[in-house]
Amino acid sequence: MRGLIDLMVVVFALVPVLWIISLSFKTTSTLTDGRFIPQEWTFDNYRTIFATDQFVRALVNFIGIALIATFIAVLLGMLAAYAISRLTLPPGRCASTGNVSTTRRPRAVTSPWSSSRTRFTRT
Repeated sequence: MRGLIDLMVVVFALVPVLWIISLSFKTTSTLTDGRFIPQEWTFDNYRTIFATDQFVRALVNFIGIALIATFIAVLLGMLAAYAISRLTLPPGRCASTGNVSTTRRPRAVTSPWSSSRTRFTRT
C-alpha cells in the first residue's frame, strides 16, 4: 500500500513537468487541443527561443552566476572544514564532536521517505 502511495506522489509531481515538455514540442495551432502527446512534433519553439539574443544572454548569465556561487560556497566550506579540523581545544576534540552532534538529526526530520518505512527505528 505504501508503495502505491509513493508512486501516486511521484506521478502527481511529474505529470505537470511532462505536460510542459510535451507542450514545448507542439505547434502553436495545437497548443489547446488537450492531447498529452503531440500529433505533430516540432522544434520550432526551441529554434525561436534560441534565436533571440535576450534568452541566450540570460541563460549564459544564469549559468555564470550559478558556477561562481557554487565555487564560492565550496571554497568557503573547505576553508571552514580545514579550520575546524585543525582546531584543538582543552577537553579534546570537542569542536569536532559538537559539530557532528549538531548535524546529526533523526531520520524523521532528515528524510520523510525513509522515516515512513522505518517506523521510528533507531539508526
